[in-house]
Amino acid sequence: MAKVYQLPTSVPGTVEVFPNQKYAIFGDSLATVTTAGYLNEASLDTFPVSASDIISAFYDYDKNTGAGSYGLFTVAISNLGVITLSSWANPGEVILPVSIGDFAVFADTEGTLKSVTKANGTEATNAVTASGLVGVITTSALTTAAAGSYAITWTNTLIAATSSIQLTLMGGTNTMKNVQLQVVPGAGSAVVTIYNLSAASALDGTIILAYTVL
Repeated sequence: MAKVYQLPTSVPGTVEVFPNQKYAIFGDSLATVTTAGYLNEASLDTFPVSASDIISAFYDYDKNTGAGSYGLFTVAISNLGVITLSSWANPGEVILPVSIGDFAVFADTEGTLKSVTKANGTEATNAVTASGLVGVITTSALTTAAAGSYAITWTNTLIAATSSIQLTLMGGTNTMKNVQLQVVPGAGSAVVTIYNLSAASALDGTIILAYTVL
């Protein structure tokens, strides 16, 4: 059940003035508030909502402390009457929600920032999936012979053939450190090749790689 503590109420003197700015208080998270049909769970007979409304609202509101997060929302109404609220971000601001430790990248050409969460993956049988712009890949326990190589198909939906990818050795259980890395990007994937440059010793454990996709 939606925790709508105050339905979208018009600012005094703005009725029939478009766009109509309204105020609301929601006890649910931003992700829940922006779910299609969220407002349909509340009774809007007395306080109807139109597609031209701009709603100023507190979400994640705690009635005991009176604290919440503030946001602006635009309204979309489908042909079936399903109401969807969309969080509005001013150009140059940050698209919410964000998490501590996330990276920030530009979401558009107007300077809007968005949060990028690390995506990690563990390789098995020459394949790994890690769809992110940054993250960590951990290989299986490698036994690649001296002067040999080990190729990994890396599935990442954010990689394009024109992507610039940086790989950095972080560690792992492998004790033979004379290795070289190569990455060849494609559409939605890349091939990572680990070369054992030793003349005599085989790889003997896992290798941890940090990656950045630009």
